[in-house]
Amino acid sequence: MGFVNILKKSINMYKSNLLVSIIFGVLYLLILIFVGGIAYGGSNYILKASNDDPLLMIIGSFLLLFFISSIESLSYVSILEYFYKKVIGNIQKSKNAFKIWFVYISVINILVGLLMIFIDIISINELLFGPVVIILLAILIFVILAYTYSLYASVLGKTDKLSINFGKSLKILAYSAIWMILSFIALFAVLFIIVSIIVILSLGESVLIAVALLLILSSIYITIIPIQHLIIANTILEEDKG
Repeated sequence: MGFVNILKKSINMYKSNLLVSIIFGVLYLLILIFVGGIAYGGSNYILKASNDDPLLMIIGSFLLLFFISSIESLSYVSILEYFYKKVIGNIQKSKNAFKIWFVYISVINILVGLLMIFIDIISINELLFGPVVIILLAILIFVILAYTYSLYASVLGKTDKLSINFGKSLKILAYSAIWMILSFIALFAVLFIIVSIIVILSLGESVLIAVALLLILSSIYITIIPIQHLIIANTILEEDKG
């Protein structure tokens, strides 16, 4: 089954389970905001509480990373399982799903954290830290390309372990990316029309900002995100049939 057929199937599933899809989109947004708030507040607290002590900063950062990864893993596995069971039905989550997500998210968070650190200090010595940034970025891309399939397949009960699968992971990422690109093109087309109307009617800058933000948030998390995850699920299920 190609992308077009999977997209049609996912959109039909979304329309047939509109309320559940909207709930999933809202929960997804709330988790993102919650985790982001913990990360920001926790980082600031560690910086103040450590009093520039490197050891305390490392320990604090490790504990914060563990806490954030645990929350993300438990939250995403739970809402994805709920969403897939309601919309797709007949799935049995792997008993190792939480472990798979925890390991994956922890590695991603560590790599992203290290990247931010080295990008911030690259101006000190570009020759020394430049290659480190490239290596970290390469590892990050490798992890995403290798393990994305295991991540979602574990929730769908298609795998019990975190294993390398470039082919299936690449297909999932490609289909997901195509959908996101098409969605954002449509979104910005609608935004352009709304902005044009507001400018013509001279409704004011505050109205423009409010409408734009409302449209972006509601479109992404109530429509785009649920369908994206249905595309991922349907891609995995069709791949495993073959």
